[in-house]
Amino acid sequence: MSWNGDAIVIGSGFGGAMAAHALVHSGHRVLMIERGSWVGRGPEDADFGRSGLSSRHYSMEAPYDVTAGRKHYKAGSWSCVGGPSVFYGAASYRFRPRDFEHHPAIVADSGAEWPFRYNDLEPYYSAAERLLRVAGDPAAPEPPRSAPYPQHPAPLAKSSRAIAEAAKRLGMTPSRIPLAISYTGEGDRMGCMRCGRCDGYACFLQAKNDLATMLIPSLVRQGMELRTNTVCVRLVRAGARIDTVECVHRETGAREVFTAPVVIVAAGALATPHLLLASELDRVNPAGDAIGRYLTRHRNAVVFGAFAQRPNPHQEFDKHIAILDFYDAAGCIQQLTPAEGLVRAYLPPLLRTPA
Repeated sequence: MSWNGDAIVIGSGFGGAMAAHALVHSGHRVLMIERGSWVGRGPEDADFGRSGLSSRHYSMEAPYDVTAGRKHYKAGSWSCVGGPSVFYGAASYRFRPRDFEHHPAIVADSGAEWPFRYNDLEPYYSAAERLLRVAGDPAAPEPPRSAPYPQHPAPLAKSSRAIAEAAKRLGMTPSRIPLAISYTGEGDRMGCMRCGRCDGYACFLQAKNDLATMLIPSLVRQGMELRTNTVCVRLVRAGARIDTVECVHRETGAREVFTAPVVIVAAGALATPHLLLASELDRVNPAGDAIGRYLTRHRNAVVFGAFAQRPNPHQEFDKHIAILDFYDAAGCIQQLTPAEGLVRAYLPPLLRTPA
């Protein structure tokens, strides 16, 4: 079938939702194609993510191989309306100006460097923060900004104050994590109850400002068509352009074909190269050998500390403090309120206890 519209956006995560927002607000008719479905938001859904990766929206339909040192394993990705934003921890950082400066020893004469600088993107950072209603501390060590944070941060939790004070005693400069969380209710949405379940969970109060809460419902009300459980399997090339998208319904297996003058592929760092390769676009791309290679995963390490007493006995939300003193060498060190299963996975075997 031919879809009578202006643009097709493949993927409803950060890339797809932001692109669709700009198009819809410019008066364009947009079709958004999403592999997954809506995530349940009732209290019965609050335990999804308790083990870290237990949600039914974590898909292994198209697994990819990971090599980390001597470890080899397969991993999948989140497939749902809003993408990983539904399960992320709400931290909303900007890159620093120096992140856009190339390193001569790495780039050499390849020309593989950012084509723009921080100042070029700064207005868009501010716009994204407004859309997600990010709460942050204007006094925090930040790159230059043209607009204040839309919200002030919540009061520090007891455990956060302890970490901040310890960091200061060590000569560090702790700062607040900018968070896309609504601390006061808006409309039919409740404010954050500080339950401590952001990382790895879909907020059943819709207080975490993910894309399925803040952007996509509004875009649908404004006329965007959203096709869920629809897997894009092939991009059809017509000369130097892509104007046709072949899809399969995830549950029924029914095939559909959509056309539009503009096709935006925003399926994420895993599904996008998968789709490009499945469409054999690497054969007509001078950098085709690079498609699907050089993926850098979100590099995480966990630092544990010991307290004489339980630092957070009521398990309130305490993802508040970050340390950026070692940004160039180690990135951002963030306080974390993780899923219980994720903690057990990171603990040394001798310290693990049964679930």
